Amino acid sequence: MCVRSLAWETTDQALREYFERFGEVTTCTVKTGPDGRSRGFGFVNFADKSAIAAVLEEEHVVDGRRLEILPPRLTDLAHTTKVFVGRLEPSVPVETIREHFAQFGEVLDVYMPHPHKGFCFVTYADNASAL
Repeated sequence: MCVRSLAWETTDQALREYFERFGEVTTCTVKTGPDGRSRGFGFVNFADKSAIAAVLEEEHVVDGRRLEILPPRLTDLAHTTKVFVGRLEPSVPVETIREHFAQFGEVLDVYMPHPHKGFCFVTYADNASAL
């Protein structure tokens, strides 16, 4: 789930510790910019979906800020065939990306913006490959 309106000083660890009272947290990340400073939002994933329901029933304040919680859009996942790939070096050719991701299913397209911005999108023929 997406957590917005984080205080600038909120860390991955502080966010994880707060949400662990709702269930086992599998991943917890506060997104940062190139300068390493918080961008004011992050993502929390739970091992059990029932934890998300419990989180959504309450209001939350961390580091003095009232948080905005956005539930995962599971219906979107059921239909997606596109995967975001980040942190790509400019020297990685599209064909190498295509070959690598083909091990998971039929790749229809690899879109890399020009000029290269360090990411691409891989589009699969079916949803199961994208997940």
